[in-house]
Amino acid sequence: MNRIVKIRKENRHQVLLLCFLAHGQYSSKCCSDALTLGFALSMVPPSIALSESSHEQAILNRLIRWFRKKYSIPASNLLINSHCSNTDEKLCPMFLTGVVSNQREQTMAFISIARSLGMQVRLAVSLSSNFFCSEVSNPTDGPSLLCSMLDKVDSCKSEKSNDLSSNGVQAAPAKENAVSNAEMTITNFHYWPEVYLSSQGKWHCVNLYSSGPLYSSEPLEFLRSDEMAYCLSFDNEHMAKDVTLRYATDLAMLKYRQWRIVDSWWFDVLRLFKPVDATRDDAENELMERQLVERPLPKKISEYKNHPLYVLERDLLKFQALYPKDVQPIGYCSKVPVYRRSAVHQLNGKEAWIREARVIKDNEEPYKIVKARPKMNIPPEERVDRPLLLYGLWQTEPYVPPSAANGVVPRNKFGNVELYQMKMLPKGTVYLDAPGLLEVARKLDIDCVPAVVGWEFHCRSSHPILKGFVVCEEFKDILMDAWKEERVIAVRKAKERKSRRALQNWRRFVRGLLIKSSLAKTFLAKEEVVEEEASPSTSSTQPLAWPQCRQDFTFEGSLSD
Repeated sequence: MNRIVKIRKENRHQVLLLCFLAHGQYSSKCCSDALTLGFALSMVPPSIALSESSHEQAILNRLIRWFRKKYSIPASNLLINSHCSNTDEKLCPMFLTGVVSNQREQTMAFISIARSLGMQVRLAVSLSSNFFCSEVSNPTDGPSLLCSMLDKVDSCKSEKSNDLSSNGVQAAPAKENAVSNAEMTITNFHYWPEVYLSSQGKWHCVNLYSSGPLYSSEPLEFLRSDEMAYCLSFDNEHMAKDVTLRYATDLAMLKYRQWRIVDSWWFDVLRLFKPVDATRDDAENELMERQLVERPLPKKISEYKNHPLYVLERDLLKFQALYPKDVQPIGYCSKVPVYRRSAVHQLNGKEAWIREARVIKDNEEPYKIVKARPKMNIPPEERVDRPLLLYGLWQTEPYVPPSAANGVVPRNKFGNVELYQMKMLPKGTVYLDAPGLLEVARKLDIDCVPAVVGWEFHCRSSHPILKGFVVCEEFKDILMDAWKEERVIAVRKAKERKSRRALQNWRRFVRGLLIKSSLAKTFLAKEEVVEEEASPSTSSTQPLAWPQCRQDFTFEGSLSD
């Protein structure tokens, strides 16, 4: 049951992240709408719009000062971000009226204006850990949380309380049994713009508020949060990038890593939205990693568990080890040596390395010896602990496949070819994924070997996955021609069997009708037979089975002594 709860929690977490990603992309696309950009450019003073593009820092300074004066928001609404369904419709009237109700609208207005001037501007959106904490504590709130994230979810389910007023501001609809704006938007979502200055080659945070610096290459203090779980930025092409390492201040804490999903899944998702400029993206990654290394070491031993940069030897997993063995620690925590995470390497057994197309070098000693997994098909009282020899990547070399000779395919002791990767294909052979090819090869007396492409665990043991066959190159055309002929013959025979089976079924049906008619004429009353012949297409409702069809006998007299 705990496993099911954990899976549901992870699935809910992943769905929320995907909705968070969709919400950011939608907001970024609203800022780049053609009509919105036209309205935004028309509001920029000529002194800024007609400035030379080479003076990007001066243009940015004047733009931020002008924007602060024209589109300011009350301090009470600084952390309130409503998620109304008509964001794209509110931006254009907002440029005319200058009325900005919350941080999100102010950020999107600045991004639209900056993009209309040809600047590279990103929309940065942060998500607080409180969002996931509330979702975990009350799982039934999941749909409400999703609805509060997406902009267009409630547009078709609630009536608008007020139409557009004369100044173009529209009131948000009120909903019963839903998460209120104050509960869901305060401190859970934060928005701010980032501008790229090509002269410095860095992204700069923009401060749209009345105090503080205009922009800075370092994260501004009010943007950094101890409870930030995720932070995404969306560029002009609406591509997403995870910049949590730049703004989160709680990276070293264990609870921060508990808030987040498995990094491998999240990285695979973000790989689909990788920024177009790879050089700029790599430079930003190096900068964030350098800033992360400069942070002080955690002071508690528990904080090193699954830390992205540091590790303790006591926290190494079964198939992990420090390499080289004489690696020097970078510090100590309660007299326990601390090592860099980069010194941790993954170890595998001999068979596991073969699946990665690598083999153990000659005269290599195992780097680590652990207890092997027990065989589940053996009774517990008969199991014996077996050692498992582990080797590192530096102890292996690429797998060199053998060569076929005299029309014989090389195989293992089980009569199969281990083909976990295509580069493991024996030399002089080809891989054919044709069902039924083995029978054709046997008829032609050609060597054909099944290929093992993986393993699966069921019935308390591992079983190989056989898919396709390996044959010598010189027999490829002969086998494929014969296989195609066999397929044509098999299809024709299948059609003949189907027709023959249909004919047999019709014969059985007609024979049953004849038997039924014969029995009816023999055993039923004459008037019933006449009635049945008069309406052959209508099924009779009169019971035919005994004793329902038994005749009622009438005794005219009584038994006498």
